[in-house]
Amino acid sequence: MIETTRCIIQSVDMMNDLREIQELYLDEKVRAYLGGPRHVDRLPHSEMHWTVRHKLEEGLIGLISIGPYHDGINNELSYQFRPECWGKGYAFESIQAVLEYALIDLKFTQIFAETQAANQHSCRLLEKLGMIKHDTIIRFGAKQAVYSIESR
Repeated sequence: MIETTRCIIQSVDMMNDLREIQELYLDEKVRAYLGGPRHVDRLPHSEMHWTVRHKLEEGLIGLISIGPYHDGINNELSYQFRPECWGKGYAFESIQAVLEYALIDLKFTQIFAETQAANQHSCRLLEKLGMIKHDTIIRFGAKQAVYSIESR
């Protein structure tokens, strides 16, 4: 478990978290830049998944994962947060804690993140987290911005 000022971040428990994860994956706003809503009954085993919950409120507010990047060599950060949590700093606070955990405790040397270039909120978030944009590519039929952060 990782704890921040306002959030509790813990490994996904599919038995108890599945309903809320499905709601996140079926939300059109959340999935607008992630290939659209889709049903999910399990998460990839090759990834580390964490739920994000507010300390003082009920319910899942977000999902963060680190898994294999498209190049098959590096690791990629992914995240989704409920629209009612956007703009309140929860994503920054919890993703920053997960990045620190991965880079310091798990000793990852570099983590990538890829987002649609049109998703300016996500691009700004990644930059605020200290990630550096180093490429733009076309993937999934859209222009993607590729970011990375290295351990210090």
